[in-house]
Amino acid sequence: MAASTATAGASPAAAVLDLQPWHSALYQVVRDNVATLYRASEDGFGTPLPQFVRAELDGYLGCQVLGRGFAHMVCKDCDKPHLLAFCCGGRGFCPCCTGRRMAQSSSNLTEFVLPDAPLRQWVLTVPHALRPRIAYDRRLLPRLYAIFHDSIQRFYRSRLADLGHPDGRTGSVTAIQRASSDLRLNPHLHGVWLDGVYVERGQGELCFLPLPPLSDLEVQEVLQTIVARMLGYLQRQGLLTDDSTALIDLEDSDDEQQVLGALATAAATGTSLAGPESRPGRLPRRKDAAEQPRTLSPLCAATAGFSLHARTTVVHDDKPGRERLIKYILRPPLAAERIERLDGGRVRLRLKHTFSDGTWAVEMDELSLVARLAALVPPPWQNQVRYSGVLAPASHWRARVVPKPPQSSPDEQPGCDHDALPMDPSDAAAAEQPKGKGCRYWPWRLLKSRTFGQSTAACPDCGGELTLRALVRDADSIQRILTHLGLPTEVPKPAPARGPPYYRGPVRRLRPRGAQQDLLP
Repeated sequence: MAASTATAGASPAAAVLDLQPWHSALYQVVRDNVATLYRASEDGFGTPLPQFVRAELDGYLGCQVLGRGFAHMVCKDCDKPHLLAFCCGGRGFCPCCTGRRMAQSSSNLTEFVLPDAPLRQWVLTVPHALRPRIAYDRRLLPRLYAIFHDSIQRFYRSRLADLGHPDGRTGSVTAIQRASSDLRLNPHLHGVWLDGVYVERGQGELCFLPLPPLSDLEVQEVLQTIVARMLGYLQRQGLLTDDSTALIDLEDSDDEQQVLGALATAAATGTSLAGPESRPGRLPRRKDAAEQPRTLSPLCAATAGFSLHARTTVVHDDKPGRERLIKYILRPPLAAERIERLDGGRVRLRLKHTFSDGTWAVEMDELSLVARLAALVPPPWQNQVRYSGVLAPASHWRARVVPKPPQSSPDEQPGCDHDALPMDPSDAAAAEQPKGKGCRYWPWRLLKSRTFGQSTAACPDCGGELTLRALVRDADSIQRILTHLGLPTEVPKPAPARGPPYYRGPVRRLRPRGAQQDLLP
């Protein structure tokens, strides 16, 4: 369903700085199946999907669409208008908005939060049976995070205490990722830790002491501590059955929680709402969790369905490396170019990295993909980036360890290392110091240039400076301006919902030999 143009056959009088999204396969899949997902939910549970999930899906259909509003910019030299469509601001899967948030946060963390110290990434994954519950549970996910960061902080303090520094403090930035590479729901924690501790000397000066080389045995011990504490918490809260092998279903859950639970289970295991694939999961017994973890690879341990990885490090003076690491933990769950539509209502998702069994792509019906996307939307009021230790907002040491704001000069771009991250010269002339204290706002033209090497401050035709004329949000003004400029005026509407059967065939893996298999446990 393509948007119509106001002036057929005529070239537009204005340039569009970002292409309209409806030509991408991801946009088409969501547009053609979102109404069907709503109907499937109502038929199966008698209640619609929660409002925050529907708002995310509906908002994505208006992301970067000129008919929803735009910034009207004009070149000072050639006087040609340029339009930049508004984004949806989605938190779940929108590649544009999650990519922009990644660029913004990584720039702020690199420049204004992370001190000049070595970094180490700790990644914790949880059993399949636990994933649907922690995806939306307001108590369980924060508690899992608290156990995760407290266990690692205790390890750092005890390890440095053995070397004569018992009062050391460390800190971390942890991102909650909600998806595996095949878009199955997989809430897991990516924590970037200062790989050492700060200690206070006699004169009140803080000194950083790096962690000695890490061993496989130490990673196993940290994982064993996390697993024991997590299962103990579940048991104390009455969330496990008597034999500690399964989570208890809450009978007093309201309709919304039941729908969210079914959506999470479907996206995590592939059953019911997200397609015919089945993968039963269970939590480990307490006696199994007490066994010695096994080493999967260097500095990577696993036990009872949990795994902990701590091999990725960045040295203290590698500024580009630390920004790459922060972008990795904040990365969007999906790149639009990985989606390909096939015949028969099927879609192919190309994996970023090949699975251990050789799988390089996954095929499923389009509705299953949209159901998985819906499950990636985090619930409201749940922070997806958390700070602990000396980097926590309430820490008395935070102001003493974070880097000081750089001093700007006429010949230098504020807040940027030119040797490591060169910026477009056209942006340097119009540069502004990011506003605020601590975390700072980066104007979009600086952010886009820093991250993607593109400029929104220069005219694509003549290279002149672009100035903002207006932010157009009123429907009548949008219609009038777009019609005058010969640009699309309509917002694409979702395709009508189709009736049952809703799902079309099993999920399949594609392997190098060309064979297709049902995606089984």
